[in-house]
Amino acid sequence: MTDALIENGEDKIKRAKVFDENIKDVLKVTQRKKFRHIDLTAEIDIMDNMYNEIDDISVRYGNVANAIVDSFVDYLRRVKHPSCTKLLTTKPKLVKVPWITKCIGKDSGVFVMRCTETYLGVGSFLCYLKKEEEGLKTELKMLRMKMLTKMILSEINDQREVILKEANVFVKKQKEPFKVVTNDNVNDNQDLLDKITERVKMISQ
Repeated sequence: MTDALIENGEDKIKRAKVFDENIKDVLKVTQRKKFRHIDLTAEIDIMDNMYNEIDDISVRYGNVANAIVDSFVDYLRRVKHPSCTKLLTTKPKLVKVPWITKCIGKDSGVFVMRCTETYLGVGSFLCYLKKEEEGLKTELKMLRMKMLTKMILSEINDQREVILKEANVFVKKQKEPFKVVTNDNVNDNQDLLDKITERVKMISQ
């Protein structure tokens, strides 16, 4: 689901089509055949790492949040998911994440993935990110490096072998051996991280 579809007022049928395509990707990654086999709680939590004093969801996000929720519930209705009825009457609520930020905006994808894989519900997380003033930027770079690597090496990536061949050619051209990227030196590898990011963007288009 893209914000552009919502903000441009695209019709519900078109949004449903995009949503269905996204869910297919989720099922493929999680190796599930049908979404209705996935258990859901009767809660709709919205997580946002950006600092904002506005707690009213409709004011803070306009039509975007409600449109995404409506699209999701509509999808559950179409696949006859048992949680559909409960979610129809559930009011979305904003979850206060511990690592609220004021200046970091470009790593929203990393925040989303980290939140979804560690969120336990009822405002609790399996593990926490560092706070902005305590080294969050460095931690996000390390997470982004790991996530990009996972995407590239994933078995469902049809460009995997192509990229691995490119990587082998690149490594052979280097005069000095590579160092293992850690939290201590990830900031020294920004150029490498940018190259990986750009390559992943290319295969995603």
